[in-house]
Amino acid sequence: MATEVNYFIFWGLFVLLEVAELTEGVSFLDFDPDDEADVRRIAVNYFLPPLKQASVKRQLEIQATIAFYARSGDPPFQMLRDRCQELTLSDPSSWRLFFLWVERALFGCAADGRLSFQNVTECPNEESGFYAFG
Repeated sequence: MATEVNYFIFWGLFVLLEVAELTEGVSFLDFDPDDEADVRRIAVNYFLPPLKQASVKRQLEIQATIAFYARSGDPPFQMLRDRCQELTLSDPSSWRLFFLWVERALFGCAADGRLSFQNVTECPNEESGFYAFG
């Protein structure tokens, strides 16, 4: 059975941060995207709560997508981030490393070996990715 991944889920993640800035007054200029502790704080405070509200199926899709693209594939991280024009988070030196840290914060270090990417199907779906968290 193929594992489906959707890189537009990253857009959904960036939107969560942008919404936090616009509605809660959070400034992501105060976070260093090249510091694992700061990335963990971002993941736990802004990604984890909506992730917990998602269905189990959606949680698995989000986990598979983050894990796959943190290691391989060629997602347009920068293009997806640039769609959130109000987001003040600086660009990290490596989006892959940033999302590897996000993965570990959300799913634990055990996630590294839990998923198999022998049979991955990329299914980019803009609407599904945008609404991945609600």
